[in-house]
Amino acid sequence: MRRHALLVALAAVVLATAPAGAAKPAAASWAQPEIRSVVARGLMAPDVASFRPDDALTQRELADLAAGLSGKPPASAANPSAPVSMANLNSQLVRGLGLADTASRFAQAARAAGLAPPSRFGTEVVARLLGLRKNHAAAHDALERLPKDAATRAEAAYSAARILRFTGTEVESVRSAGAAFALPVLTSLQRRVLTTAFGLVGFPYVWGGESELAAPRGGPLGAQAQGGFDCSGFVWRVYKLQPYLESPAHAAVLRGRQSMALSGEVGAHGSNPHRRHLQDDKQTNCTHTNLVPPAPCPEPRLLRSHSECL
Repeated sequence: MRRHALLVALAAVVLATAPAGAAKPAAASWAQPEIRSVVARGLMAPDVASFRPDDALTQRELADLAAGLSGKPPASAANPSAPVSMANLNSQLVRGLGLADTASRFAQAARAAGLAPPSRFGTEVVARLLGLRKNHAAAHDALERLPKDAATRAEAAYSAARILRFTGTEVESVRSAGAAFALPVLTSLQRRVLTTAFGLVGFPYVWGGESELAAPRGGPLGAQAQGGFDCSGFVWRVYKLQPYLESPAHAAVLRGRQSMALSGEVGAHGSNPHRRHLQDDKQTNCTHTNLVPPAPCPEPRLLRSHSECL
C-alpha cells in the first residue's frame, strides 16, 4: 500500500514538472524577420524567444530603441512603464532621424494654406515617406493600428528594421520633399475638404475601409476589421460622408461606393481597376482613385484632386 502511494506521488510530481508536450508553440509574429534583425543588432531583447512581440511598447523601451538606432544616450522617460501610441512611436523615430524640422515644414505649409492639420500631421507624413509603417495584407487588417492605439513591440521592431536597412539616401530624399512641399491658393470649400483629408493622415490602409472606426457588422463591402480607408473609401469619406455647408449638393456627385457603381465620378487607375476591391492583396492593381467631375459639376477644380493608395 505504501509502495502504491509512493508511485502515485512520483507520478504527480512528474506530471507537474514535465513540459506540456501537447501545448502548441507560440505562433510566430508577423514581424518575425524584423524581430530577428533588431535582436541581431542588440536591440529590444537579448534573443528572439524573449522578445514579446504583442506586448505594448513602453516609454522606456522606446527611449532605449531610439538611443540604439541613433547612437546617442537615451532620453529620460516621463513615465517609463506607460504605453506608447502609434503616433508617438512615429514622432520619436522621426526626431531620432533628425527629421523634426522636415516634419514641421509639412505642417507649416498646410497651415500656411489655411488648413488645420492635426498635431501628428508632419511626423506621420515623414514616417510614411520613409516606409516605417507596415501595410498588412487584407486578411490581417485587424492588426492595423490607429494613431492613438498603443504601439506593439512588433510594430516598433518593424520600424527599427526598416531604419537599419537605410542605404543613406532615404533621409535626404524626405528632406528634399519637405523643402519643396507647398499648396496653392485654395477656396474656402477646398480648405474645408483638405482639412478633412489631412485630419485622416495616420490612419491605416484597410481593405474596403471608409471610416475611422471598425464596422464589424459590415458596410457596402463587408465588415471593416479596423478603422482606416482604402483608396475609394478615403474619397467616399472625405467627399460623401463629410457635409460641407458651402456646397450642400457636393455629396450628391458620388452615387455609389464600389468602383463599378460610381458612374464615372471616380476614376480608378491600374492594371485592372474594376477588380481592385476583389483582391486579397491590397497592393495589387490599384494605383490611385481620383474624382472625375461629371457635368454639371459644383466645383470642378476641387473634384480633380486624388487620393493615392499608400
